[in-house]
Amino acid sequence: IYTGTRKITSRENALEFVYSDTRTKAFTARNRDVFWDLKVTKTDIETGKPLAGAVFGIYSLKESEKMTSEDYPDATTCTAALNGESETWYLTRIVTTGEDGVVEWKDRQEEYYLVRELKAPRYYKLAGSDYRIIQSTSGEESFGNEPMKGAITVTKKLGGMLADGESEDTVRAFTFNAEFTYEGQVEPVTERFTLYAKAGEIEIEGETVDRKNTHTFEDIPYGTTLTLWEEADEDFTVSMSLGDETVVLDQDGKYTIVIDGENDDLTFAFEVLNTRRSQQLMVKKVNLDGQPIPNGAQFALYLAADYDDDTETVKPGAEPLATGTTGADALWNLGERNTGHYRLVETQAPAGYNRLANAVRIAVTPTGVTYSKGGSHVNAEKDEVTGAYIILVPNTPGARLPSTGGQGTLPCYLGGSLLILCAIAIALERRRRLG
Repeated sequence: IYTGTRKITSRENALEFVYSDTRTKAFTARNRDVFWDLKVTKTDIETGKPLAGAVFGIYSLKESEKMTSEDYPDATTCTAALNGESETWYLTRIVTTGEDGVVEWKDRQEEYYLVRELKAPRYYKLAGSDYRIIQSTSGEESFGNEPMKGAITVTKKLGGMLADGESEDTVRAFTFNAEFTYEGQVEPVTERFTLYAKAGEIEIEGETVDRKNTHTFEDIPYGTTLTLWEEADEDFTVSMSLGDETVVLDQDGKYTIVIDGENDDLTFAFEVLNTRRSQQLMVKKVNLDGQPIPNGAQFALYLAADYDDDTETVKPGAEPLATGTTGADALWNLGERNTGHYRLVETQAPAGYNRLANAVRIAVTPTGVTYSKGGSHVNAEKDEVTGAYIILVPNTPGARLPSTGGQGTLPCYLGGSLLILCAIAIALERRRRLG
């Protein structure tokens, strides 16, 4: 309360004075707004940790003070009950929590304010329908948010050719590693699991084993960094896809992703495809000088497990993987052969050459091909044009053996025996005449 420009003392909002004369006295009463300290706290509902980045709208019942927002055009008004009566509340302020999960502000003294979350912190569910009406005499309210979570599935599949004689049932388990680095943590958590090429029950050493080709991780909080990789296996190539997209693995065969999304309860479906490595093989028939021998050499290819190396015979019941005959170029194309060990048996030599007595031992590896030659193992050379590895199979010249289908050496033996008998007869006759 002022008289003129001089502030005068008031007591309990009243002024006591005494008229001392008849002059006019002019008094001015001025009112100022009373502000309250208001506070809202945002936390993780599961862990209680403070959450930054939550955006709140502050509402009052005064339409005259309402504001609009380009970022939240639908948040200008809302309806909520107060003391059992439905009321229209008007947006008057927008505030955002800091790193401590707290936002504080001053506002005019009102009987009630309404607080509504407009935007949840990253990786958390919005509590937009959770209105809170706070009295300005208390001025403080806390909100908890539920974290968004997803699931991760990893499915194992085989592609391309398997090894000869192999099936999805016989392919061994593949070992995986999943490394999780949760938001706010430094040390990752690694989990190992195994998957098979084919799911289902199988007998292993007399026991029934229920094999899985899919592994699932549930309730992975958004914001978690996942690194996924399959433990190295040189016999197989590895490719990985996420949904419909093929992902690029790093030089260590790993893939890293941050679990994130617009919606809750998403499933991140990984598919890991393994394809057994293979090499293109070609057999070339040559003489001891390395010159090609055209036409007529017949071969059969077996798995090493189907051949007895001690007796140089095919095991009972074993069937060849392939059979063929060399052509005018002295070549027989074995096609793509997966990594593994094989035996190449010559079943008939070219005309004028001896058939090989021992099988050629072939080893196909992810990096090349080796084979037995002259009592040692040598590396097959790769043809730059066809990309095939050439296996040289030499033959020694000589009469054809019975295994080739001809008469062999029998005529020679008979002829020789006849000549010897004739010589003996002549010698005996000459001795008789002289004696």
